[in-house]
Amino acid sequence: MSAAIYVQINIIPIIVLIIMRLNTPKIFTYTWRSRVLRFIIVLLAGIIVINMCTWVLDGSIKPYASALLWFTNTLYSGSVCFAAFLWYLYVYDMVVNGVGQTGRKAAVWSVPLLVLLAVLASNPWHRLLFYMDSHNHYVRGPYFVLQVLIPVGYLTAASALAHRQIRLEYLPEKKKEFQMLAAFILLPVLGSILQLAFFGTDLIWPFTAASLLLIYTNVQREQVTRDSLTGLNNRRRLDQYLQIMDERLEDKENWYFILMDINKFKSINDAYGHVTGDEVLREVSDRIKIVFGAEQAFLARYGGDEFVIILKSNTPEEAMDTIRRLQESVAGIRWGGGKPWEITISAGCVKYNADSMKSTRDAVALADKRMYQEKKRTK
Repeated sequence: MSAAIYVQINIIPIIVLIIMRLNTPKIFTYTWRSRVLRFIIVLLAGIIVINMCTWVLDGSIKPYASALLWFTNTLYSGSVCFAAFLWYLYVYDMVVNGVGQTGRKAAVWSVPLLVLLAVLASNPWHRLLFYMDSHNHYVRGPYFVLQVLIPVGYLTAASALAHRQIRLEYLPEKKKEFQMLAAFILLPVLGSILQLAFFGTDLIWPFTAASLLLIYTNVQREQVTRDSLTGLNNRRRLDQYLQIMDERLEDKENWYFILMDINKFKSINDAYGHVTGDEVLREVSDRIKIVFGAEQAFLARYGGDEFVIILKSNTPEEAMDTIRRLQESVAGIRWGGGKPWEITISAGCVKYNADSMKSTRDAVALADKRMYQEKKRTK
């Protein structure tokens, strides 16, 4: 395939990715997940451009061609692995309700990426991954497979995580979201197979861009039910979830409805302003994600400073223990430059009882009543 045809094939996905990136500020909420998806879009466009450069320069006899080929191929390999690593963190962040991008686990998962980057840094001397022959043609090194196995490993692990999460979700929209995440790898794999079958073509990245476009389109729809400030589910998604739970409560599973709010939140707004109040809401939301992220739970912002958590737990004691862990975590918040204001929350918890409650909304109402009883008790 000539360089001209190669450029023509790849220019379309580049344009599509640019349009996607330009539209994201109008659509996405300002969360880590949204920011990393924006970056992946930009990174994928850059990878395609870099790959185009390596294709055009391969075999060139110009004086600077050899140095450029070394640079572009090294940058290409590192960028591909980094993009796959970010995709894994993105999917894991979805699975654990928004706390998957930090911590010890994220550091451990970065080890394969760091190993590849270290090998790439030494590659000009040891030529383990690739090198340029006397005619400036790209030649695979003895450990070339590392450049393939590590990114594919990240993508496969991300798909496995999403697939496992499908059976844990009650909400149809959420199931569909994880189905799309699990299927993300299929188009890149298909592009790889076709590329191997028709040697000389390059179809991996156009197919990958198409797969990312499907994810982007689904995220557009998903943002309608996401609270823009906290990243939690909003009231609309909560109403949908309650309706679905009403249809499935004959399963007799142990569901606990928890309603909580931030004590004296109005005083925080009055004393420090709404910008600081928003900062507190984000901090508390992050603690909710951290504490309940490892549980089977649905998290939503109910309105203002109120939050609803629908938790599957074996016993009331386990549910109350999780609430206490959240209260302890919130009490440790240091916010607004160390302003001397202690953050506390009041929570009401109730187990759904189909014999005494007509619907899940009755459970939320009772949890609300118990929350205000708790608030009065602790004043």
